[in-house]
Amino acid sequence: MSIIIGSARIDENGSINGKKGDQTGREVAQEAYYRHKYDWNALRCKDPNRALMMSYDMASICNNDNFGYSQPDRYSGFNEAKKVGYDAAKVNAPCNIDCSSGIRTCLAYAGYDVGDFYTGNEYDVIMATGAFDDVTDEFDHNTGEGLYSGDILVTKKKGHTVIVTQGKDPLELLPDEHIKPCPVNEGEVAVYRMYNPNSGEHMLTAMIEEAEALLGLGWKSEDVAFIMPKESDTAVFRMYGQTHIYITSIGELHVLVDNRWNFEGIAFHAGGNVPVYRVYNPNNGDHVFTTSASEKDSLVGLGWSNEGIAFFAIR
Repeated sequence: MSIIIGSARIDENGSINGKKGDQTGREVAQEAYYRHKYDWNALRCKDPNRALMMSYDMASICNNDNFGYSQPDRYSGFNEAKKVGYDAAKVNAPCNIDCSSGIRTCLAYAGYDVGDFYTGNEYDVIMATGAFDDVTDEFDHNTGEGLYSGDILVTKKKGHTVIVTQGKDPLELLPDEHIKPCPVNEGEVAVYRMYNPNSGEHMLTAMIEEAEALLGLGWKSEDVAFIMPKESDTAVFRMYGQTHIYITSIGELHVLVDNRWNFEGIAFHAGGNVPVYRVYNPNNGDHVFTTSASEKDSLVGLGWSNEGIAFFAIR
């Protein structure tokens, strides 16, 4: 795959003080990767989604002929982009940037407004955010192989800086998410809490396979909710309406069935000395079960209803 980089390069006169806007179509442009005479340091955003935002914004700068090159007028492009949330595609007034202010614009678009810098201190300024890794030794400096879209390249001494606009997909760097099995004693079982970011629903399961399946459907793991006995005299039933609820009361079970909730069987057994609180969200019907009094109080403070102790856990 060809590696493509984007940057502000030189004005229409082959110098550093051009008119506003790209007079030649090449003042601010994308081009094939090359090894700079000063060689590159490479910085990679730890958040692949923000890396893609920077790659997109640099490509937008290069494709928008309102951006020209000028060092004395380097801030006008940044200021025009600021008016539209740093989305360079929306800039509609002629302006100028230089190579480092173009990078600053892309950083701001991704949520990192680090202040002013130039190529002589760019590396230190960006690394100071804690949001980037130095990956200088992780790509082929002659071909660019191993670079990802959104990678920032800056020369090892004052000179030039670019962003990779076409490289490997940084989303490939996201680790595969898995549920980590919780070590428990004999006769115990871990109950995992899952969260659906689309519906706002929380769900409990003692089956790690079910938790893994929910991950594959876009749910998020909230880790282990509590530890329960494998067997006890107190069964916790799982019911489903628009959301899930977990109950020990046969009377409540009958009421829910009468109201067309689905009985999904025994979810797990309860027992121990640690109270598990039940709180209710009146906006979406969701219930959260937690052993944390502070989480319970925080949710109540946000308008959730405290429904008391649902059952008990070992820990």
